[in-house]
Amino acid sequence: KKQKFQSEKTPVEQEEKKNELIEKLSKYYENAESSFKNKINYLFKKEASTPDIIETVTTSFNIMQDRITRINLAVTPPNVLIQPHLGGLKMLDFDQVEHTIEE
Repeated sequence: KKQKFQSEKTPVEQEEKKNELIEKLSKYYENAESSFKNKINYLFKKEASTPDIIETVTTSFNIMQDRITRINLAVTPPNVLIQPHLGGLKMLDFDQVEHTIEE
């Protein structure tokens, strides 16, 4: 008779061990996938809140235009100055014409 060593396992035991390993790996990668998705979503949310190039250019243009206007008004002050309160209005807000005219 052949002696059975502890390291030798029956096919059923080997299959159970494989299944256990596969289950552990599946749980690990499932958690890793969830963690990876959360990190990616966090990064994209951060990027989504940053201004796009159009917004950056128009804001820069508005700042430059405001500074030039202030300098011109300081150099040659007008007799009458009309300044409507349109602080929330942006350069490309064409859909707010009625509000702008009312102001």
